[in-house]
Amino acid sequence: GGTLRVAKTTIGGNLENGGTVQMNSEGGKPGNVLTVNGNYTGNNGLMTFNATLGGDNSPTDKMNVKGDTQGNTRVRVDNIGGVGAQTVNGIELIEVGGNSAGNFALTTGTVEAGAYVYTLAKGKGNDEKNWYLTSKWDGVTPPDTPDPINNPPVVDPEGPSVYRPEAGSYISNIAAANSLFSHRLHDRLGEPQYIDSLHSQGSASSMWMRHVGGHERSRAGDGQLNTQANRYVLQLGGDLAQWSSNAQDRWHLGVMAGYANQHSNTQSNRVGYKSDGRISGYSAGLYATWYQNDANKTGAYVDSWALYNWFDNSVSSDNRSADDYDSRGVTASVEGGYTFEAGTFSGSE
Repeated sequence: GGTLRVAKTTIGGNLENGGTVQMNSEGGKPGNVLTVNGNYTGNNGLMTFNATLGGDNSPTDKMNVKGDTQGNTRVRVDNIGGVGAQTVNGIELIEVGGNSAGNFALTTGTVEAGAYVYTLAKGKGNDEKNWYLTSKWDGVTPPDTPDPINNPPVVDPEGPSVYRPEAGSYISNIAAANSLFSHRLHDRLGEPQYIDSLHSQGSASSMWMRHVGGHERSRAGDGQLNTQANRYVLQLGGDLAQWSSNAQDRWHLGVMAGYANQHSNTQSNRVGYKSDGRISGYSAGLYATWYQNDANKTGAYVDSWALYNWFDNSVSSDNRSADDYDSRGVTASVEGGYTFEAGTFSGSE
């Protein structure tokens, strides 16, 4: 029931684990190898490894059992600076020379690095006795906290990679930061006939306000991440100056600001948990518009705007701490077009 701390260690006989076997080297760097010349028996003990999670050749602690394995062992893997990558066969943690009857299961069901989710599974073919961390899907969605299992998963080198649900939340936040305040000229103008009527009465103002609510659905990661998002946007602004350069065209220069937020939820069909993404922030900037013929609203027009945006972001998931971060950036647009009168119709009296 105690704790055995090992680095590069060889045990000449058998090893029974009813407590904790902890791979431990100075600085916590992966690369330790525990060699058991005899048999290994797991009595529901815990074994911890350090690994820099990436592809198949990632640095990792390992256990090499020359004899047989039996019993159940819980496994914890601490990621040391790995950013994740697609695996083929997987990152080898446990090598077995004899009969591989022991069961090994991650205490958390999965371990994450970057956008990837790793599971612990047996190899195939010549490697069927060994245990690997793999970012390939074995066809089974693991629970959050599994018990050691009697029928361990097997690595399928042809299986698809597994992505964390958090990846969908980060994607949703990035997309929102780049699009929440995007708009077209007529999003600011509103209904031209109504504005023209007010101008003729001398009661029109250049001030405008825009409210937008929306819902969207998206998929990522070869369809394994399904995201739903709800957004709200408020923008307002007004002209600073209006002038004409030839008594026919019209120039508008204005200022605008806004507030927006979005909440997204990502569900994975490969892993047993979901994630939430949240983003809220503000914008401030300028717009400029030129009409070739302001009197009858025909001819060419050009509209442009630029905004500075700043956001508070958060990504959280079941049983995992939230990642809070800030984002800032500039969005801009140039829109052009040509308006012509296709026909005129009037009702009979």
